[in-house]
Amino acid sequence: MPTQRFALTRGEPARLELSWGLGWKNFVVRFDGVTIGTIEGGISAVREGREFPLPDGTTITVQLATPAGSNIPELQVLRNGKLLPGSTSDPEVKLRNSYNLIYVIAAINVVLGLVAAIGNVDFLQQIGLGWPSVIFGLIYVALGYFTSKRSALALGAAVVLFALDSILGVVANSAAGGSPPIGSIVVRVLFIYTMVLGFGAINALKQEMS
Repeated sequence: MPTQRFALTRGEPARLELSWGLGWKNFVVRFDGVTIGTIEGGISAVREGREFPLPDGTTITVQLATPAGSNIPELQVLRNGKLLPGSTSDPEVKLRNSYNLIYVIAAINVVLGLVAAIGNVDFLQQIGLGWPSVIFGLIYVALGYFTSKRSALALGAAVVLFALDSILGVVANSAAGGSPPIGSIVVRVLFIYTMVLGFGAINALKQEMS
């Protein structure tokens, strides 16, 4: 059974707990371990959204909604109209997903590049991996770090670099007479999409601080 826990204020212990079953059924909302409400009716009811009062007089709103500019529904959890920290739509979460993904790309480049170069692995070298991959990996590490510091410029550089690498990979594969790697293309598009979400997150976080 999926379970998510949230703090009411960033940095505080998680006190709100949401849990549900298959198809968003048996949706239960707990606060400090006490059930304060349920959502019956499955996914259609969760899409409509429900409000639950807290002991301090504030109101929690739970709704499965599709944010502007996205086609993917997210479980939004708000307190008096403001997103709770740690919810799917929380800009901190989206930014973290973006720079963590950049770190993953960095690790893949560094590890496979070292294996190809030091281990002299022909297969990896034939697909372009080696010392240049290690260098690109280190560049991604730097871009990931500055993205975590809310640099839209670093995030943009990471997106452009990864997109160019993806395009060149497809072109090289086609030039070699291979069929388009559909699976790889889909994964790379999802990677780019996840990183692009970081731009909105950076803007939202800067607005919070202003």
